[in-house]
Amino acid sequence: MRAPMSGFAARVAVSLALLALAAALPGTALAGRQHASQLSRKDVDDLNRVSNYLNGLPPLKGRFLQTSEEPGKRPLQATGTFYLKQPGRLRFEYDPPQKVLFISDGRMVTVEDKELESVNNYPLSRTPLHLLLKGNLDLKRDARIVAVRRTPGWLQVTVRKDGGGEMSGQLTMTFSYPRLELHQWSVVDSKQTRTTVALRKVQKGVKLRPGLFRATDYDFENWD
Repeated sequence: MRAPMSGFAARVAVSLALLALAAALPGTALAGRQHASQLSRKDVDDLNRVSNYLNGLPPLKGRFLQTSEEPGKRPLQATGTFYLKQPGRLRFEYDPPQKVLFISDGRMVTVEDKELESVNNYPLSRTPLHLLLKGNLDLKRDARIVAVRRTPGWLQVTVRKDGGGEMSGQLTMTFSYPRLELHQWSVVDSKQTRTTVALRKVQKGVKLRPGLFRATDYDFENWD
């Protein structure tokens, strides 16, 4: 049984595609997905470029803006600092007044919620976010391609990992184009809540200590 989470922590879990136990999106949501045979040559070329780009990401540090949009409710925003190191490692530190920390160690993801003094763990492999972090990624092999869209200066790739019964939604990655740089990703869950994480002030090739991606047992009374 999962520990209870505050409202904001629950949205963190959704935004980072951690609600792997939720039901998958209805099958109609994939009605327009493209089979490999339906992809154009340009689509295939761009998917290969995106796969190579994500596989080759250097260690990153930067700021993020998270926006959660739930149907019928006012959007919520939060900011913080992120750290990313391939394969599989990601850390999100939310700015006050939020009291949430997200860590992926490459195998499990952890959401630590100081407000409720709770810690929840999820298998990374059962989340759409796994596609961003898995390493040795081949989008044509590892994901269901929902859409490849190009607008002037931008490329969007919407994917859903095969084995949809274990997934909670689909992932859209937005890159600058034609020179690829990851700018943001969005997750839409089974309740049509859309949460977008936009990256800001990204530093590349930074040295990141291993402890950043290691969840520990916290003494919540003394946790800053």
